[in-house]
Amino acid sequence: MPKIQATVSEHARQAAAEVRDEIHSLGEHAQECMSDVGQAARQQVSSLQRDIEARIVANPMKAVLIAAGVGVVFGCLLRR
Repeated sequence: MPKIQATVSEHARQAAAEVRDEIHSLGEHAQECMSDVGQAARQQVSSLQRDIEARIVANPMKAVLIAAGVGVVFGCLLRR
């Protein structure tokens, strides 16, 4: 009977170690994926910023009028 308990105990330890290693591996993979997603998001925001800046430089009066219009709308909403 003690031999069976030792065998079961050893299998349980091995299974726990495998699960722990798998969880660690999954955590590292998730961290890498999140890093990639963050990098992609930063690149998209940077691209959007450059596009907006180019549009403002190309049409400064239009940009000022749009900004003024947005300011008026927010002012009206906040006044209520």
